[in-house]
Amino acid sequence: MSHGIALTPNSPITIGSTIANVNCYVLDENQRQVPMGVSGEFYLGGVCVSPGYINLPELTRDRFVLDPYSRRPGTMYRTGDVGRLLPNGQFEILGRMDSQVKLKGYRIELDEVANAMMLHPDVISACVIVQDKSHLVGYFTPATVNVESLRKTVVDRLPVYMVPAMWTGLDEMPQNSNGKINTKALALLKAVVELEAMQTHEEAKLAQVIASVLEVDVAEIGRRSSFVALGGDSITAIYLAAELKKIGWRVSVGDILQSTQLCDLALTATEQAHIPAVEWSDVPLPSQVSQDITTAWPEHEAAYATTPEQSFLLSSSIENPSRWILQVPFVDLDASRLVTAYARISEHCEALRTTFILASDNTNYHVVNPASCVEVRCEHKATSLTEFLALDKARAFQATDATFARFTVVSVPHAESIGVLTIHHALYDGWSISLLLSDLMDAYHDRPIPQRPSFRPVIHYVQAQDPSKTVAFWTEKQRQLVQVTLRCSLPLPCPAYYPPFNLSE
Repeated sequence: MSHGIALTPNSPITIGSTIANVNCYVLDENQRQVPMGVSGEFYLGGVCVSPGYINLPELTRDRFVLDPYSRRPGTMYRTGDVGRLLPNGQFEILGRMDSQVKLKGYRIELDEVANAMMLHPDVISACVIVQDKSHLVGYFTPATVNVESLRKTVVDRLPVYMVPAMWTGLDEMPQNSNGKINTKALALLKAVVELEAMQTHEEAKLAQVIASVLEVDVAEIGRRSSFVALGGDSITAIYLAAELKKIGWRVSVGDILQSTQLCDLALTATEQAHIPAVEWSDVPLPSQVSQDITTAWPEHEAAYATTPEQSFLLSSSIENPSRWILQVPFVDLDASRLVTAYARISEHCEALRTTFILASDNTNYHVVNPASCVEVRCEHKATSLTEFLALDKARAFQATDATFARFTVVSVPHAESIGVLTIHHALYDGWSISLLLSDLMDAYHDRPIPQRPSFRPVIHYVQAQDPSKTVAFWTEKQRQLVQVTLRCSLPLPCPAYYPPFNLSE
């Protein structure tokens, strides 16, 4: 590397650019080049690369790999450093690969967390490790540092998912023979955690619900504990919000994820519990739209507008009808029981009785039809499941279909019958599809089907928003984004089909 640069405040500290006959690549975990500005691992190639380590064949094979990007045959060296290429041609080091972890879907630089701890005036040294593959533990010296003050220092500088769940003060940080912090020795230490006891009934109740959702011991939760630091993520936050709603607390998923302390979340939840729920009434449709819907579907039970997301999915389906189709195969089943179960949940679930219409005002609308319109095909013969899935997906859904979901029992040679649920993405998301499959399993086994909330309040909420404020909000968000030019255009992801779903107990 060659380096010569005038540093300015708030500018990244770089290591320079490559010199002649030396190559530097920023690659992902599959050794593919990443776009400019995107972080990856540094690989060095060219005349500077040695044949390998002396008498260390295994380490040589791991670190010295074939260079597919060089015009001349050769090897490149995997440095283990994480960094990125900046627009000015300079390379910036962000850390080490061995200090980068993925926890609950987030990529975390452990060194970055340790550096935030070092900003506390009383901390002399700091190190962060992952414990039990579920949470972060922050070690620091000296042991006399006030934990709550240290925690606040980190919370003020890092996202909540990077804040350690546990803190341990040491008189001396263990070191290896090279004088570096011995993380393996730290992992063997038993973290000493002093949890602050709950002070109110609401805090204790919230701790019990969190422990149930995250499947942890309630004794491991203190009033200063963070839901995310305890192992929570966006999915479990949805579950927590739903469980709190059952006891009369109304708290948003955003409140849960942004809260850094259980005591603050308990206060937010109890304060919002006293706010009366908003009752949404049906918004009358324009008379011409009502006439359009009645003409197309005279027996419909309800009709209302679609969300912008649904309108996008429906519009893009015009160009590629099969793009947003999901297929869920069911195996090891009693075909007649499954058909009965599907008919049963169709009465409870409006989505399975919903079609869409593009009215004369050029707007898409939901149309909920009676259960008699639900499409179930029995004993459809096919040479293979793969053949049926291809033909069924190509069929997609048309404006003349009474529902944008259907169920087929497929008969294939030398195999038991297979059930296939086909549904358009405008009717489900990652959360609701799991509820739908759960309800179908309950119906198949003759269990009670839980009452699910209607989608209409969501529509009414969207319609009640001021469009100008929405546009202004997202315009400001886009203004803050940094434009990134990708080297290739990737196709939009498409739902394919679930792996076979087993309905057996």
